Amino acid sequence: MRCFSFCLALVALGLLTVAGCDNPAGNNKTNNKAASGEKHDHDHDHDHAAHEHAAHGPNDGHVFKLSPADLSAEWTHSSANDIIKVFVLDKDSKSNQAVKCDKVVITPMSGNDTTPFELPAVAPNPNGETAEFMLDSKQLNVAMTLGVKVEVKVGDKTYTGEIPPHAPHDH
Repeated sequence: MRCFSFCLALVALGLLTVAGCDNPAGNNKTNNKAASGEKHDHDHDHDHAAHEHAAHGPNDGHVFKLSPADLSAEWTHSSANDIIKVFVLDKDSKSNQAVKCDKVVITPMSGNDTTPFELPAVAPNPNGETAEFMLDSKQLNVAMTLGVKVEVKVGDKTYTGEIPPHAPHDH
């Protein structure tokens, strides 16, 4: 009888080892999507349920809504430098939308200094239109992680948006 119990325990242990077990908490190092053959678009060692990534736009940046809703925007940054870029996008956030605007104004929502930053237009066309605005500023780079308000003036219409606080990371 002792031999039978030992063999049964050994078989059960072997089956668990071969089959494995699912971790319902989702905090194991493997990704259930990867195990099922679905693609995972980036590789870092963290639980995606703990936070959400903002949608990525056509310039591989973070998309945010503007109000009124006939335009949207995207912002990019890099850990290699302090350049922050803002792109004006169409309302569906699918492509850049050139607008007649000489600057985008970004105002920090917290911190000791809430002085606005002005991102000048990059390479406007002969009609003065562009979709890209850029500034190389360490202070702006820090402010972006604390949350900012964004203002884009196109003619007599002012579009506003908000980028919430977030942890710094590369994209």
